[in-house]
Amino acid sequence: MTPSPEVEPGDCEQAAVRHLLELGYVDPLDISAERAALRELVSRKLDRARSLMASGEVVQAIDVLEAAAATDPNATAVRHLLARACFRSGRYAAAAEALHWLELNAVESAEFALMRSHIALHEGRLVDARDQAAYAQALNDSQAAELR
Repeated sequence: MTPSPEVEPGDCEQAAVRHLLELGYVDPLDISAERAALRELVSRKLDRARSLMASGEVVQAIDVLEAAAATDPNATAVRHLLARACFRSGRYAAAAEALHWLELNAVESAEFALMRSHIALHEGRLVDARDQAAYAQALNDSQAAELR
């Protein structure tokens, strides 16, 4: 019978960690740090896009916002500003896409409904334009009632 090799302190812990990593375990602190870095990056891009829009450089703002949306596809503030920027620049198809994303994610406002109304009018969809304008009015009325 051969003697069993000495087990060094920490060998079991290292083996357990290796096993967890093989199973796909990710440290929650690493995830938290990654999410914080992502939020910071998107925040900087949003600030840059707002600055560009304020100076009238809407097309450049759209480029920054599209990069921000690619960085964090679930960033509502990015989609909101992207819808506005695309609408302002006359890129109605891209604005409609951003508005659709917002609608699917339960983000709605009278402003968005009015943008959809304008886009529908531009495309010759008169009934949709009328319906969206009426919806915008209803949203505006309900928001005004909430403030009373």
